[in-house]
Amino acid sequence: MITVAVPTYRHPDYAMDALRSLVDQRFAPAFEILVLDNACDERLAQRVRRMAERSSARVEYVGVPAIGLHRGRHEAARRALGDVLAYVDDDVIAEEGWLAGLAEAFEDPSVHLVGGRNLPLFEAEVPSWLGAFWSPGAQQCGLLTLIDLGSESKDVDPLLVWGANFAIRKATLHQVGGFHPDGFPWELCRFRGDGETAVSREIARLRLRAVYCPQATIHHRVSPDRLTEAYFKRREFLQGVSDSYFAARLSGGKPAAVPRTSRIRALASGGKAAMRSCFPVNGVPSQWRAVRERVWRTHSEGYRYHQEVLRRDESLRAWVTLPDYWTSDVSRFDGKAPSPGGTHAS
Repeated sequence: MITVAVPTYRHPDYAMDALRSLVDQRFAPAFEILVLDNACDERLAQRVRRMAERSSARVEYVGVPAIGLHRGRHEAARRALGDVLAYVDDDVIAEEGWLAGLAEAFEDPSVHLVGGRNLPLFEAEVPSWLGAFWSPGAQQCGLLTLIDLGSESKDVDPLLVWGANFAIRKATLHQVGGFHPDGFPWELCRFRGDGETAVSREIARLRLRAVYCPQATIHHRVSPDRLTEAYFKRREFLQGVSDSYFAARLSGGKPAAVPRTSRIRALASGGKAAMRSCFPVNGVPSQWRAVRERVWRTHSEGYRYHQEVLRRDESLRAWVTLPDYWTSDVSRFDGKAPSPGGTHAS
């Protein structure tokens, strides 16, 4: 059995669109869908329950009052009846064969992690400079969580399975220690970690198999506000926070000097930043390069912000060094440290 998990936070209309695409899956065996709501929105709960009444699949709304994407993801693992957990973001539309593709991939018992195509569903005109953020030779744009590795199934580096379309054996998720923190409101972004990248990195370390399945295709909604330089700067700032978190865990919670370019740390960590940014400047129009350089500079800002708070805030150091985050509640660690503010806060 497969458990489909849809963590959500204050996106009720998107979440319902995602749910409609999931209940319509062409899949003969039984499956269940869990909608895990950090906002505990009663109106969304009622809408999910009404859809459950009309669906042949088991559909359940679960309020998750403890904030953080990892809390919803872990609650799904606790409640799941399935032995495979298929996580999707709340702003995706799954193709009808998505679940069948995942099921076929997991028929091989040596497969532990499966991802598929994350294709764009643009909701506004695409700016020309977006081309500066696509990796050459493979269709990847990490800042929009878009990836298309072709039409053939293949073994892949686990770091190429991204959180919007992330299926894993439940036993494997427990084996690698669960997800790290992710998905906080801006004022709590200092508690951000490296999310599903930590799971993928551990799967790679253990040399467990990860598979790319093109049939497991989702369409990731790209709203007008995401097609702006300001949004890209915000995402890059948050990636800097995540890479600082990774460095701090490696050092036992001790602050680490900001590298000459903090992107060096991102590349060394093997995270998604490396996947999305290791490509040459040659051939990119100068006006695109200017946007890209402005965006990339915010990575250092995020890294530096997190390191500065880490030096001052003992509660953040305690958070960063937790052995795991299965039951962690960030409210116990939230002191008076400032939010980053500035131009990336909106």
